[in-house]
Order: sequence, then C-alpha cells, then structure tokens
Amino acid sequence: MRISVFLLSITGSRIGCEHGPRFRQDLRTLSLKFGYGLRHDPRVKAQRGDVVLVFSPNSLQYPVYILGAIAAGMRCTLTNNAYTARELQHQYIDSGATMIITTSENLSVALEMLIGVETTHQNLTTATETIDLVLGYKAGDRLLIFLPFYHIYGAVSGLLFPIFCGTTTVIMARFDLIDFCVAVERYRITAVLVVPPVMLAIARHPAIDKFDLSSIWLLFSSAAPVSPTLIKEAKKRLLAKRKPEEPLYITEGYGMTECSPASHILPLDSSVLKMGSVGVLLPNYQARLVADDSGETEVDAEEGIPGELWLKGPSVMKGYLNNLTANKDSFTADRWYKTGDICVRDKEGFYFIVDRKKELIKYKGFQGSVLITHPEVADAAVIGVHNENDMTELPRAYVVHTQPAKIFTSESKNSFEKSVAKWMESKVARHKYLRGGVMAIGEIPRSAAGKILRRELRGSVPYLFPSILEISLLSFPCFVFL
Repeated sequence: MRISVFLLSITGSRIGCEHGPRFRQDLRTLSLKFGYGLRHDPRVKAQRGDVVLVFSPNSLQYPVYILGAIAAGMRCTLTNNAYTARELQHQYIDSGATMIITTSENLSVALEMLIGVETTHQNLTTATETIDLVLGYKAGDRLLIFLPFYHIYGAVSGLLFPIFCGTTTVIMARFDLIDFCVAVERYRITAVLVVPPVMLAIARHPAIDKFDLSSIWLLFSSAAPVSPTLIKEAKKRLLAKRKPEEPLYITEGYGMTECSPASHILPLDSSVLKMGSVGVLLPNYQARLVADDSGETEVDAEEGIPGELWLKGPSVMKGYLNNLTANKDSFTADRWYKTGDICVRDKEGFYFIVDRKKELIKYKGFQGSVLITHPEVADAAVIGVHNENDMTELPRAYVVHTQPAKIFTSESKNSFEKSVAKWMESKVARHKYLRGGVMAIGEIPRSAAGKILRRELRGSVPYLFPSILEISLLSFPCFVFL
C-alpha cells in the first residue's frame, strides 16, 4: 500500500509514498538534509540551541522546517503569517530568534520588523501519545488539515500527531468550503480537525449536498465550545451520506497552548451520551476544581459545584518565556497551572465548562494597548463576546472618548465607533480586527486596584458584526539570516 505522510490538497504533491513501514523515509531524509544545511551552510552559521522563527503559511515544506530545525538541535517559535511588522518584531525579540524562515509573500514584513510559551520535547511527545490513546486513529486514515501550523492545535494535531500514528495528512493552505469539500471527495478523507465556524458550514451550507463526504468517520472540534444542537445538525447531515452500518463520531476536547495542546478529550463512545462535555482528563494528567484560592489554603469544589480548573501533567508548558510575572500568577508553588476556566465535574469524571475567570482571547491586551494610542481614545478594554452566527467568540472593544461631549448624538457616536474600527484595521493583522464591534461608553468599569471588570462589560448591547474564517495563502519558502 502506498502511503503519503503529507499531501498538498490543491496539487496532490506529497512527501513519503513508500510501500509498507518505510513511508516516513522521505520526510526523514528531507528533514535531515535541511537540518544539516542549517548547521553547516557558512551563510547560516546556526548553533545548537539557537532559536529559529517560522513565519510561513501552511505548506508541504512546513513539517520539514520544524523537524529539520529539531534535528539540528535548534528551538522553534511559530508565528502567524498574517502578522504585521510590529507584531512580528515583538515575538522575534521576545523569543531571541537568530533566524527567520519565511516566504516571498511575507518577506517584506520580516524585513521591516505576543507572551511566548516554552513548550518542551517532553510536552509534545506525551501529548501525541495520550491523544492517540483516546481518538484511536487507524493506519490508513486520511486527515484533512486547514488549521494553521503556527497554532498549537494545528502543529501537534495536524503536523506531529499523524507522523506518530501513521496517518496521511492532506494539507490545505487556507479554509475554503468548496476546496474543503473537493479535498474530502478527492482524497477520501476519513478524519477532520475543525473549529466551530466550519462545523456550522458543514451543518447548514447548501454546498455540502453537492459532494460525496461519505468517507468521514470523525470530526474533532476544538478552539471554542460547540452547542449540542449544532453537533446534532452536522451529524445528521453527514450520516445521511454514509451507509447505515458505518459509524460517525463528532467529538470535542479542551486545551490551550499551555497544555500542548489538550488536557481533556471526549471519548468517542461517550460522544452522544455526554454531548456538551469537553470530556475526561487525558492519561497522566491531574486536575483540581478550586472554589476559593483567596486564603492560605485552597478550597476544592465538591462534585457538581463550579470551580476554577487547575492542571498538572507532562504536557503542561515549561512556562511563559521571559515573563516572571505571568509565571507567578499562573503557577502555584507546587506547579499547578491555573487555567482561568470555571468547570463542573460530574460523578463519572466528565468536565463541563461553565464560565471564565479570566479572558481567553489572548490578544486582547495587545489590542487594548493599540487602542489607547488613538488620539481620541482616553481608555479602552477588549473582551470576547459570543457570536451565534459563527459559533465562536469575537473581540469587542469598549472605548472612552477623550472629549465625551463631542459624541453626544447617536450619529456622532456611531461615526466615532466606525472610525476607531477602521483605524484599528490599519494597525493590526486581519485576525485581530474588532469583529465584535466597537462601542463608545462613558467609562471603563474598574476595581479598586485598577483592574478592568470585564464581566460588567459582558452585559452590554448584544449586537455582533459578522466574521469571516480566513487562513492565509500558500507561497514559496525563503530565508532571512540575522
């Protein structure tokens, strides 16, 4: 049987197409050659322990960049290829990178020049082993990946995990619904990693009916919660394309970059009975639900009572890079990581996310810091608001005008809000646009200590602007040696 490790959906180009157990040999050879070049090419002069920053969209070469750098004894930091020069500069400086691997399309940004997470080799190897135990991919499965490899979800689940379990990964450079359907039909895709907006498209978009998606037996959703109603809609639609005796599973999990990436997965055999749960703890993980940590000793929540999820396990990150304050705030003395999510655990050990103690839109701090540089903004806060249409969370800004009297009328207020949103789009990458809108208010609610009271902002006007799921284009690799 001819097996490819990685396959590009548009062109059919591939890495690894040997018969039998040596199907990874091409990938190994290319990675070792690339790693040798990094260490021995006189133009590069890379040393063991150096940091290489990968600034590239998804491509067939991306796995070679990562595995080659690891083979050369280097460390990798992965970044969003939609970043502006300002955003890229922050990660470049913070990571201590000495080299950037980029593309012709991104080269101008790289030449212009957020908290970094330190993920270890043990974090990644234990993550792949434990996920395999729960999801049970089979040799011969074909995984479709459109999630960006720079994100921990795509990097581990779409790049490293398939190598470990022997599946073929079909790579999409970006998500497009028609291209997605064509790839599933053409390559007989059996498993897909999705996010809620894609689940929504599978459930409701009319284009789905025009393609043969009967090969899919698994949809795994993460990054944001999915409603049971949406899961049922998507499952009903896909089951109609399969034979009655063929099973179909739609499941989800919980995790974050700090967990490399998952701590919980809903087992396939519980995906119907426990729909709405993020699952059970992965092997080798420990968890606590802490109801109160304000005193000298923490108070753990009883069964069925909400508490903040604390985690400990072999795939929890080493820590935040160059940020002692964040590490102190996030870890206890005995290395429990505080996730900031409020959960309930039932008697069978299944976890349900019910609230958030802290905002999980990671770039809110960056957006807020940009907003207050606007000449007419005196104060600002950014929170995540749920968008029912896109089944995801979008960033919304609340801003205070430097001269509130100037926006006394509804017309002037609307004009100001639109001007701030447009101004913001000129300052940040597309995925950081304020898709939840901009709202002008009298003041930002704060505690006595000066912290923003985000929960008070959540109750404000529910109207949300539409969003677009977009992942950047494929292009050719080039290098910047620094």
